[in-house]
Formats: sequence, C-alpha cells, structure tokens
Amino acid sequence: MLQNYDEACADYTRAIQLDPAHAVAHTNRGNTYVNLHRYEEALEDFNTAICLDPTDALAYRNIGTVLYNRGALQEALPYLEKAAQLGDQAGTQYAEQVRRELGIVSDSQVNPAQLAFEASQHADSLDDMRGAVARFPFMTNFDFIAAIEQTIVQQVPPEHRPAFKQRLAWLRQIADEQK
Repeated sequence: MLQNYDEACADYTRAIQLDPAHAVAHTNRGNTYVNLHRYEEALEDFNTAICLDPTDALAYRNIGTVLYNRGALQEALPYLEKAAQLGDQAGTQYAEQVRRELGIVSDSQVNPAQLAFEASQHADSLDDMRGAVARFPFMTNFDFIAAIEQTIVQQVPPEHRPAFKQRLAWLRQIADEQK
C-alpha cells in the first residue's frame, strides 16, 4: 500500500520461503511483480497460487489482466471467465469487455425468445422439444406459440413447413400436458 514494491517483494519472498504452500503470498507477490513491470514473474506466481488454491479468483483475474494488457485477448478470456465463475465481479466485467472486443456475443446479450425459437427449430423429437422447454419454460406460453406459428406462415417456404409444423405440434402437446 505504501508503494515500496521492492521491499514488499522481499517480504512476500520471505513469507513464501517460510510457507511455500501459502497461495495468498504468491498472489500478493505476483501483484507486486506487476507493479514492478516484471510480468513473467507475476504470471509464475499467479499460476503457482492457482495450483495451490484452484479457487483463487483473484489469481485467475490477475493472469487474465496481465494477458489482456499484453494484447493476448484470446488467452486472457478463459482466465477472466474462471474468475467470474468463482464469483469475482471484476472478473465478470473484464470478461464481458474482452468478449465485446473479440466480437463474441454472450447469451446475456441475446434475446431469450430468439434463443428459445432456435432451440425449438433444432428439436428432432418430442424429447428434444421437452429439453428445449426445460431450458426455456416460457415456450409453452400461448403468445410464444402464436409467434412461432406466425413466423412459420410468414417466413418458411411451403415445402419446408411440414417439419416446422411438426415441431409446433410437439410444443403444443407439451403445453397441453402442463395445463
């Protein structure tokens, strides 16, 4: 906190010598190395911290941040996603930022109705449709079914309608079963 990074690095090194399995000491020394612009050593410490404690969200985020700052967005993303998965809010925000920069659309940015419609169109059996409805329970709502029917009439060429109508029949059957 005093920005005496060389002294802090020496203190963390001593702590690690006393207890090499202390994951937090590795993460903290890694942060100190980042402040000293010693990125390879920082990455080594963050990786060691993860080996010692696979739930160390900060170590994952720090690796992702170092890689991001080096322009290695593809490499950074899995680390930021892991930090997010472990509950790190900043990791979640950084992962979203990297996805945007990479042009990756996350499920949270896609309309759920569109995802449900696509899932319904990939159903090849009643069981497949049940799986889609399990993921998107609103698919059995009357308005959703009516919207699918309207889309079929307006956008699907007549020669392809039988398969679409079969899927719609499965969806109606599931909706009727749930009444």
